Amino acid sequence: MGGVALVKVITCKVKVSNSATREIKLGSYMNDKVFEIWQKKREQGFLSWLFKSTLGAVAFYLVFSIVFQYSSISEQGVPAFIQSQASNYALFTILMLIGNGVLWLYREASYKKEARRRNIL
Repeated sequence: MGGVALVKVITCKVKVSNSATREIKLGSYMNDKVFEIWQKKREQGFLSWLFKSTLGAVAFYLVFSIVFQYSSISEQGVPAFIQSQASNYALFTILMLIGNGVLWLYREASYKKEARRRNIL
């Protein structure tokens, strides 16, 4: 799923001459690798990326909930366990859809900001 790496904003005042000072701002930019990764991911489109990201997270949650709660599964069986956990899986899926949607918006805003800084957009 690739993350967004940000650099801390640093402001420096540099004395150019006796009467002039120049302010230099560095910061909050995506590094090249993250920029390229997100550029490729955004080509998938929002819905495709949202579906894949959410499906991966839900599959991970499903597998590990079964693995870590194996003792209670053996007593009631896998189908009964999954049925008893259905509301948890549904809630997790909804929250992941919302969370991944917000994450997309954040990454897209960071990407556009960086693209403008690089004069790509």
